[in-house]
Amino acid sequence: MSDARTPDAETTPTTDAGGTPPEPPKTIQPSRRSIILMTLVAMVGVLAILYAWQLWPFTGSLVTTENAYVRGQLTVLAPQVAGYVTEVRVQDFEQVRQGQVLVRIDDRQYQQRVAQRRAERDAARFELENLDQQLAAD
Repeated sequence: MSDARTPDAETTPTTDAGGTPPEPPKTIQPSRRSIILMTLVAMVGVLAILYAWQLWPFTGSLVTTENAYVRGQLTVLAPQVAGYVTEVRVQDFEQVRQGQVLVRIDDRQYQQRVAQRRAERDAARFELENLDQQLAAD
């Protein structure tokens, strides 16, 4: 046995009778359909990974936790006047802006007070006019 190896007949290029080496084997060109199909499969794979890890675009606006304390943003509301609430203009957990009307308070008693004060003012004005006329007559 000898240590020298002899090249296989299959791996050594053979030449034609004219002495030119044979053409290299043709490479297979993928069709346009197979390129589109491979691209779609890759995109579905990437989207599946993003969904499994809850990354963008599959993240929601709701933040969750399993073992931590969650503190909400609470604000104490107090009306400037007392009264019964007649209408609530917001829903639970709705985002609100500063100055936005949240509830309507029954204003009938305040309207009555305003009307009463106007009537008292008008009565005082008429009484003043009567006194002015009496002074002018005397």
